[in-house]
Amino acid sequence: MPWRPEPDNLARQEIYEYVRAWWEGHGYVVITATGDEQITYDSPPFSLSRARNEAVLQTMGIWDVVIVADADTIPELEVIQEAVRLAADEGTVVYPFDDYIYLDVGFLPALRAGQITIDRLTSRWMMKGSVGGVMVTTPTTYFDFGGMDDRFEATWGFEDNAFVAVAD
Repeated sequence: MPWRPEPDNLARQEIYEYVRAWWEGHGYVVITATGDEQITYDSPPFSLSRARNEAVLQTMGIWDVVIVADADTIPELEVIQEAVRLAADEGTVVYPFDDYIYLDVGFLPALRAGQITIDRLTSRWMMKGSVGGVMVTTPTTYFDFGGMDDRFEATWGFEDNAFVAVAD
């Protein structure tokens, strides 16, 4: 899970903690990577690609299948379980959804309190045909396709599209 904390953005921190707890609560091991050896005030812009590559590299030789998931993305559980099963074949990359629904951080207190479930939330916006947010593959396949292009910095989505272009 790519993640760089932003001390001035508490809502983002809350979302990360909720998403991490969701994955761990369903039995997944979460590896968080920043893409930086050490974060300082003069660190380069956050590179989602570099952080994803770092996280996947840490799984080499440990897990047969890796779920590359953003720190603000929760997929449907049954869909991710099926994606893991399908991605066990070398050379396969599974994108477990193609519609990305953005949920407002204002829902977090109700989610935490168990007053509402994710499937009952209303979206703020939806991106049709999205390939970002979650992908499932083997670590070897991920790097056979070159990993994520870390020349994308401080962007959203373009690195996903570049990976898809290579992997398809």
